[in-house]
Amino acid sequence: MGDGGIRVCLVTGATGAIGKAIARQIAGRPDTEVVLACRDEKKAGQTVREIVETTGNPRVRYELVDVGFAGHQTPDEGARTPVWLAMEPIGHEQSGKYFEQIQAICCPFAADRESMNGLHEACLRY
Repeated sequence: MGDGGIRVCLVTGATGAIGKAIARQIAGRPDTEVVLACRDEKKAGQTVREIVETTGNPRVRYELVDVGFAGHQTPDEGARTPVWLAMEPIGHEQSGKYFEQIQAICCPFAADRESMNGLHEACLRY
């Protein structure tokens, strides 16, 4: 919970059709603040305006982030590993591991304790 009993919700993929619908439906609930994690500032601003206009909730904003694909994967390539984990036995047998390109790898964030602590602290502030 945020300040004053406001529930803060972080939505990724919010400039896409499903993510936008999720953000809009959450923003339509009383006592919510919605933070859109977006890569494209122009799309993010437009999405925030649409959601605020539709819901009347002024507590919708965006934060610019790049969550890792850096434009080097197509959507289908980006979906390949999550689909593999969802559909193959390994996804039900493994927990607490980081996967990329259909293989378990050492999470690059785990090696940087300072960044992990910073992310944890940022999450606590919400």
